[in-house]
Amino acid sequence: MEQPVVFQLWQMGAAAVVGAAMALVYDVLRLLRRSWPRLTLPLDVVFVAVLTPSLLLLALYGGRGQFPLFFYPLLILGAWVYFHTVGPPLRRILTALGRLLKRFFRLVVLPLGLLSKKSKKLKKYLFSSGRKWVRIKSKRKHSAPMGCTTDGGTQDET
Repeated sequence: MEQPVVFQLWQMGAAAVVGAAMALVYDVLRLLRRSWPRLTLPLDVVFVAVLTPSLLLLALYGGRGQFPLFFYPLLILGAWVYFHTVGPPLRRILTALGRLLKRFFRLVVLPLGLLSKKSKKLKKYLFSSGRKWVRIKSKRKHSAPMGCTTDGGTQDET
């Protein structure tokens, strides 16, 4: 069964677009990875979680259930075109946006940090005396009431 040339051209274009889109996702995640190096593994997992369904959907809809061999070089070509044309200026824009977001989060987190310092002092005061309070309560529960002995009588009886 042969496929029309127009459909094959559409498949090639779709593969190149998916390659460029995956390069964009990789670029965004790379900027996040550079900002927060501890997130390298989770961000790589996110990339694979985006890449896998993208390739699956490309094969299901673009390839009518098949993944033709010409998809591979076209995915690479789409990523290459992205990295050498749109990528550098977009990377500069994303870097500037990332810096703005960092500054914004620092401004948001600063009051929380000040509250945290105050709450640490309060916790230290409450829990240092709270442990004593719990001990006193537990001693009252487990000890016999005043004026009673363990044999059932009162202390007045001898």
